[in-house]
Amino acid sequence: MNAWDYCYLGSGGRVIFYFAPLDEVNVVLKNKAFVGDRKDGKGSIGKDKRIYRHEITLQGEFVDAAAMPQDFRQAIQRLFGRGDVTAEMQWRQLQNLALYVGGNFDLKLGDDYYSATSEADLVYAPTGNRFPQVIFDEVRRNQGTNRARVGYTVRFIAGFERSKGEEGPAA
Repeated sequence: MNAWDYCYLGSGGRVIFYFAPLDEVNVVLKNKAFVGDRKDGKGSIGKDKRIYRHEITLQGEFVDAAAMPQDFRQAIQRLFGRGDVTAEMQWRQLQNLALYVGGNFDLKLGDDYYSATSEADLVYAPTGNRFPQVIFDEVRRNQGTNRARVGYTVRFIAGFERSKGEEGPAA
């Protein structure tokens, strides 16, 4: 699971950030189910509303390019346009993407792609799915003291930028 191309963020058809090495990946579908309790132990009411929130949490450690396998080192050096890419530089780039770029991104996670921009683009298949694009929900740094390694946790929410009938921002 630690291959450099297993998980990356994209925009406009190009890779803009790699998440590697990854230590843990959690994909959660949260149903907004209706649950109601009944008196006198007569059983609860549970209604499956099939309204799901799709959350993706990635945990790993950024490392200096010098400590990376050759293929990943070359990919990260091309992405940053320099040879001396540090763990701290990768962390700062992740922060910049969340704080200053924002918006909806494409995410590749194994055989699944989070790149659909409309319901018509969704694909559910045993060989890989195409889910809605992702937005940042949380970016967290592990405050370890080793500057050559920066631990991180990133949580994304998959969803469409717009829904039918929604108005765009006023100009």
